[in-house]
Amino acid sequence: MSNRRKDSMDVRELLSQLRLGASDRQISRDMRLARQTVKRYREWAQANELLEGKLPAVEELQALLERSLPMTLPPQNTSSVEPYREMVKQLVEQEVETAAIYQRIRERGYSGSYSAVYRFVQAFKPGQSKATVRVERQPGEDHPYSGVPGGARGGGADGALEKGCACGGVAGGGGEK
Repeated sequence: MSNRRKDSMDVRELLSQLRLGASDRQISRDMRLARQTVKRYREWAQANELLEGKLPAVEELQALLERSLPMTLPPQNTSSVEPYREMVKQLVEQEVETAAIYQRIRERGYSGSYSAVYRFVQAFKPGQSKATVRVERQPGEDHPYSGVPGGARGGGADGALEKGCACGGVAGGGGEK
């Protein structure tokens, strides 16, 4: 995890190893840290004169860390559509299609991609769940999609009626006579 400050106890252990003369590579291996991290803390310890003398208490070390080694947060990505947020929000509320939204903001100077607009629009739409509903019927009951009593269909080789199944196929494949 880059740009994350280590716990005070971990820093104290790292300082102990640095004081013993361990190499960055060895500390990296022992503490499972990146060598760049070890190097950064070594430079920090040297600048704050922590490699000689008595180690400060954990509380003092924590305060020193907060003052002299500020934690930098990773940059946050901002959508290229962000300047058009209000317009996009209104269009989504009016149920305008994403392609039309894309065209409208392009008319106003947007130069980004359609996929960026699509992702941005999805944030305004409520989550849509895909649900499957199982409908159980007794043999001979009307099938709601066939329009024929009993779910029967015409179309057998000899013109006989066939029973339809819920998947849209034909039960048995050959028909019943």
